[in-house]
Amino acid sequence: ARLKQCPNDTEALYYLGNVTALSAIFEGAVERRHGAALDDLYEAADMHRRVVKRDPAYVDAELTNGLYNYVVGSRSLPVKVLLSFMDYYGSKKRGIAAIERVAKEGKAARDQAGTLLVIIYMREKRYGEAAAFPGCMQAAFGFQEVLVAQRDVLGADGDGFRTYRGLRRTRAQLR
Repeated sequence: ARLKQCPNDTEALYYLGNVTALSAIFEGAVERRHGAALDDLYEAADMHRRVVKRDPAYVDAELTNGLYNYVVGSRSLPVKVLLSFMDYYGSKKRGIAAIERVAKEGKAARDQAGTLLVIIYMREKRYGEAAAFPGCMQAAFGFQEVLVAQRDVLGADGDGFRTYRGLRRTRAQLR
């Protein structure tokens, strides 16, 4: 309603984009409707692109754009070609860079960006970079041992995956 009354309300557009992004996450993760999730993520990213265009200092809005770019950019080449026919384009590199910017310069979305970066870095096997976010690793994986792994192993011996799997077993045993 607020956006209809004042179409240039940047804050209202930002929060509408957040709600749309949350819908995309629910559709993809819970309902397993990946096409609908991609549509909603595209719509949310478009809203947040408009926010950044209106106010370049609104760094938090780049989180959704970064996630969209990463999701589309991380698909295999044949899938990316198919997505391009539907006007979906993305770049993993641009996506990660945008999320990193939010993690460093963001306000309200800084912690979410850090947590998302940890998950992305782990997926990309960039364990040393994931270790740079100890608080976010705790939030993402929910157990204290991550701090030990962050300090002693992930950035030190290069065999972080073995340690990460061991920590996951430890977490399962603690439950």
